[in-house]
Amino acid sequence: TGGTKEWLAEQTDLTVVNQRNTGGAGGFYTGVKTAYEKGHDWIWCMDDDAMPEESAFEALMDAADRHDLPALCPLIVGKDDVTQHWHHKRIQSPGLRESFPIECDQRDQLPEMVPLDANAFVGPLFHRDVVEAVGLPLASMFIWGDDVEYTYRVSREFPFALIPEARIIHSDLGQQKTDVALWKMFFGERNHLFMVKKFEGRLPFYVYALATLLLRIPRVFLTVENRWVRVRLMLKALMEAASENLETQSKEAAERVIGLGTA
Repeated sequence: TGGTKEWLAEQTDLTVVNQRNTGGAGGFYTGVKTAYEKGHDWIWCMDDDAMPEESAFEALMDAADRHDLPALCPLIVGKDDVTQHWHHKRIQSPGLRESFPIECDQRDQLPEMVPLDANAFVGPLFHRDVVEAVGLPLASMFIWGDDVEYTYRVSREFPFALIPEARIIHSDLGQQKTDVALWKMFFGERNHLFMVKKFEGRLPFYVYALATLLLRIPRVFLTVENRWVRVRLMLKALMEAASENLETQSKEAAERVIGLGTA
């Protein structure tokens, strides 16, 4: 919209990829795959609502050289100049619980490098050796959690660090969001369960599944709206994660399986 298609067609130094809507996960899958196959040494991933500061790439490359880092990311800052610390993650077991190694008011006191386990797809930079070793992002995740899955996969094999000197401005509302659509909640639930099974194994997954059946679903009936939709959401998410067949890969498909769309 707004002349974007025409502007892109005029660019001679860009590779423009057109594809159907495969969610953020499908976009990052195709983007990383295309860059890798074209032989680029470094692959820089970011959402369309992110804008790196002018010096960010230079700061990242300097840090990569100084610390021999094959995977690193800039500090994510909102348009209000507040650090969005929740995008920079440490992962704890059981349950792949997220914690945050920095706080929003620590920006001026941070060391030049902060080790991470996972990060949002808002500015992470990967050497092609990383992609060769761990593969591509999972397009089948569609949205929500695909960034955590990929960067956690990376950090289990390679050093991965936040470089606070490099900054990227992110216009997403982040933790201010309060009205999350149910179809998006399905993908968040399914993808988290899928990652628990993938990274922690069957036993933690089935413990989480049992807690869902015995504790979480009964609590749903205490809510006021969409009780049966939420139950179907949790059960379908659990089934797809258990089978490791992430077959639901669109908004419309998610709405159908949780009972919001037409049959």
